[in-house]
Amino acid sequence: MKTLILYHSQTGFTRRYAELLAQRLQCSAEALEAKPTLDAYECVIFGSWVCAGSIQKLNPFKRMLPSMAGKRIIVFAVGSTPPGMTDAAEQIFARAFTTEERKSIRTFYLQGGLNYERMRGAHRLLLRLLCHMLRGKKQPTEEEKAMLQTLSGSFDAVDERSIEPIVEAARGGTEANNGRAKAD
Repeated sequence: MKTLILYHSQTGFTRRYAELLAQRLQCSAEALEAKPTLDAYECVIFGSWVCAGSIQKLNPFKRMLPSMAGKRIIVFAVGSTPPGMTDAAEQIFARAFTTEERKSIRTFYLQGGLNYERMRGAHRLLLRLLCHMLRGKKQPTEEEKAMLQTLSGSFDAVDERSIEPIVEAARGGTEANNGRAKAD
C-alpha cells in the first residue's frame, strides 16, 4: 500500500515520529507546507503537535479531505501529556473532527515532550504563565500537580514503540485504538 506521511512540527517531536513511521512503513514523510499531490497514495497519515487542546495546522489538512475519499486516513497528535490520560486525548480528537469525520479517520495520541529552547516566544510564555498559575493554587488537584510537573521544564518522551498501533492501522490492522496509541 502506497503511503504518505504529512506532518507539522515546531520543536521536532512530531517530525521525529513522522520519520520513525516513514522508516517503518518504507514511505516518505513530508512537511504539510510542501502541499504534495495525494492522488498516488492509498494511505495518508497526518501528524501535528497539540497546543491548548488543539491540533496545529489541522484546518489545512482537513481542506484536503475531499481529495482523500476512499483512502485510509490516519491522524496522530503529539503532546506533552502522558499517554495514560486518555480522556484528554479523546477530547482533543472530539473537538478536531465531527462524528462523521471520525468514522473514516483513525486517530492516535503520542507523547512527545517539551523543548522550551526551540519553542516560539508566545507558546513559551503561555506555558510559563500556566505553570505560574498552577504553582499559585492553594489546593491543586492531583491532575493539576501532574500537569505542573510535566510542564515545568524541557523533556523528551518520544518512544519508538508507541508508533506500533499506527503502523498496524496503516497496514490495515484492526487492533489500533481510536484516540490513543498505547505505550508499553
